[in-house]
Amino acid sequence: SKGQRMQLRQSLYQALLANDDVEAGVAQLQSLIQTNEQTAMSRMNYQREDRGELALKLAQIGHLLNRPDLQEAGIAAAKEAVHSPDPQDYSAWGNSTAISLAMFLENINRGQEAESVLAVALSNSVAQQKIRRAYDSSENYEASSRILAALAQLYHRAGKDADLMQL
Repeated sequence: SKGQRMQLRQSLYQALLANDDVEAGVAQLQSLIQTNEQTAMSRMNYQREDRGELALKLAQIGHLLNRPDLQEAGIAAAKEAVHSPDPQDYSAWGNSTAISLAMFLENINRGQEAESVLAVALSNSVAQQKIRRAYDSSENYEASSRILAALAQLYHRAGKDADLMQL
């Protein structure tokens, strides 16, 4: 099935990287990001990594290997995953890629980009809550709360106390 094939491909890139075959592992990872296959796998299957998580791994590998081409390709793909999230990857806890990407961007001294990523994620989360509210009367602000907390931490670490107070 498509789901099993995707899981095998994800295991393959991990095995290649673990075996120090970095170029082949990175090529497999890039292929996974580019194909962005839709699968019938359940969101409850924690083995599946979504496109944003894969892209963030590529960015991190690029950073560790001092390969700006890989780092920038990973960041761009992760941002795209935040801007246009796959509904299949939505969870009540929100888009985990957004918070992880923002932390990564902050760590490499790109705080403004981190802020932008979190703003987009917050906007998407609010829109998703409005959609869910039409079908479910229970209120769940977990995703928005997590994003706001990450944004508050970002502002605090950047010394943007005025922006923090506006939140």
